[in-house]
Amino acid sequence: MDQRLTKAAREGNIPELYKLIQEDTDVLENIDKKAFVDTPLHIAASQGHIEFAMEIMNLKPSFSKKLNKDGLSPMHLAVQNDHMLVVMWLIDVDRNLVRVKGKGGFTPLHYAAEQGNLSILRECFKGCPESIKDVAFQGETALHIAVKHHRKDAIELLLMEWLRWSEFKDADFWEAELLNWKNKEGKTVLHIAASENEWNDQHQVLKMLLRCRHVRTDIKDGDGLTAREILRDQVGLTERQIWNMQAEGAGFLFPLILLYKSVIYPLRSIRQEAQTSGSKSRPWAWRLRRRSMWKSSERRNTELIVDTLVATAVFQASLSPPGGLWQGTATVDINALIRVSNSSTTSAATHPHFAGTSVMSPAEFLCFYILNGGLFLLAASRMMVNLITQEGRVLISVFSVYCLILSYLGSMLTIFPDNVSNGDSGLFYLICFSYGLVLVPSVLFAIMYMFLPKEPRVKPRKHHQTIRDRKEWW
Repeated sequence: MDQRLTKAAREGNIPELYKLIQEDTDVLENIDKKAFVDTPLHIAASQGHIEFAMEIMNLKPSFSKKLNKDGLSPMHLAVQNDHMLVVMWLIDVDRNLVRVKGKGGFTPLHYAAEQGNLSILRECFKGCPESIKDVAFQGETALHIAVKHHRKDAIELLLMEWLRWSEFKDADFWEAELLNWKNKEGKTVLHIAASENEWNDQHQVLKMLLRCRHVRTDIKDGDGLTAREILRDQVGLTERQIWNMQAEGAGFLFPLILLYKSVIYPLRSIRQEAQTSGSKSRPWAWRLRRRSMWKSSERRNTELIVDTLVATAVFQASLSPPGGLWQGTATVDINALIRVSNSSTTSAATHPHFAGTSVMSPAEFLCFYILNGGLFLLAASRMMVNLITQEGRVLISVFSVYCLILSYLGSMLTIFPDNVSNGDSGLFYLICFSYGLVLVPSVLFAIMYMFLPKEPRVKPRKHHQTIRDRKEWW
């Protein structure tokens, strides 16, 4: 590369850059033809000249992913030299620059984890949360690298913020997968944390890892040792201490979970149950929102159509129940038979009833209502969830569905066969009240759903099949 251009990039001299372009219009194109070279963008990024870097990116965007002779991209150099503004700007230009692999398969995220730079890690999280899935050629994730270099704060950020609160597609799957990912030596993050000696923060890091609900201690490394064996033999933790660390994440429900599972699966020991029981690291509404976030619009529209048809059919059945409705009112006369009177005729009847009520007996109507009402509420509830936009805004249609549910309950109360003498009316009112209680949690859920954190957002990616307990390529 021209020495004058190198000097201009090192000094951030934009006028000199355009002066060289006027002398030779192919000056940048000639650099781009080389496979591995320090481009002006590399130099500007390493020096922190953001204005000069912006000019180069505008003129030659391909420089952003080009590697130099050391196998580093401009983003790698900006991270290594702790130029925060350059990193933020490059992420804004192209978030996938965080995932460019350099020497050894290391990405800029890996270097940030190695250095323990929390500011850059947070920017990578906001800009490209999927970059946590990138693995170096030695099978090491950002978590492996942070643990190897004793970066406690970086580990805490990756565990407590990145993995737990990411919203990208298959985030739940990758949270479990990365916590148990094995490197070339077959070691998981927990293996490395337990094997590291002379580390002041080792106990705190082990506690953080063991409290994660997906971390497993029964995975064997290349030497055939499990993390539990290393914790017991090298770190000196007892089984009770390991058990307590895992139980802290589950809170007071942990003993109940162990008891419940031990009854269902009597062949499993309490030690195994302590391994599989997880901590409730996030609200269930968040996990539901994260799974439904990436539902395609086609699937959402299909569910809305199906639920609308089901709700319409069920509502119509409630207005015209089997057997129909009484057209007149039958009253009880102590000195005579039961008389039925309507607008045209008067006749005898077998039991008293009112016009507009179902001809079915109260017991039959209760069975019909329980099944019919349950299906209606299920369809209506899913309609309300699908009508909540991905931005968390509740459409006015949600309140229309809410009013429809109220109308349904009112109509069922109206046509219920009124026979107070056998006490079935009270039972029916109790069931209606219980169904009505479903409405209050539904509205509260919709409001809570709106105010959940919404960042970061990324495009959906291809689904990955589970590779837990896999045999690595090496």
